[in-house]
Amino acid sequence: WPEDLDVAGRKVVVIGSGATGVTLVPSLAATGADVTMLQRTPTWIASLPRQDRVRDVMQKVLPGRVAGTAARYKNVLGTMGVYELSRRRPAVMRSLLAKGAAKSLGSTDLVADHFTPTYDPWDQRLCVVPDGDLFEAVRSGRAHVVTDTIEHDHEYLFWVGCAGAFDDRGKKTTRAVAELMHMAAVGYAV
Repeated sequence: WPEDLDVAGRKVVVIGSGATGVTLVPSLAATGADVTMLQRTPTWIASLPRQDRVRDVMQKVLPGRVAGTAARYKNVLGTMGVYELSRRRPAVMRSLLAKGAAKSLGSTDLVADHFTPTYDPWDQRLCVVPDGDLFEAVRSGRAHVVTDTIEHDHEYLFWVGCAGAFDDRGKKTTRAVAELMHMAAVGYAV
């Protein structure tokens, strides 16, 4: 979007709860926007620390290349462990993700309504938010989540997602939306 776009005090809708959406929502909320994330269906979301303390310790006690290699192995093995747990014990992973979200949001109702997909973790996607910033934005009231429908009184719309760039059906949909916005004289940027 344009560098000078000021959304402070404005109502903003971000369509999509994939990696881009869950990253964009807290960033926009931090600028003072009243942000709503509109999702067709929920996404599994995990919170990880922004600062990797294990890597930091390794960098202090190990030589540079060794520390970097060890940190990469730790990250790869950790990701593989989460994936394997998701595939072999999906109910356990669902429970861990739901409990983590409920702790961060302070609400089991929000988790049930907007953060519990019908699919198992890794069947579709699993997003990560640094330091739970999305959950904090929702908990503080600076951001909201709507699943399925939304009121029409918002001033800005951010439609995010990779499908519009790679999938042929997604490209067709993206073109159609852009044409409709142009016909309706709605200003937008890609």
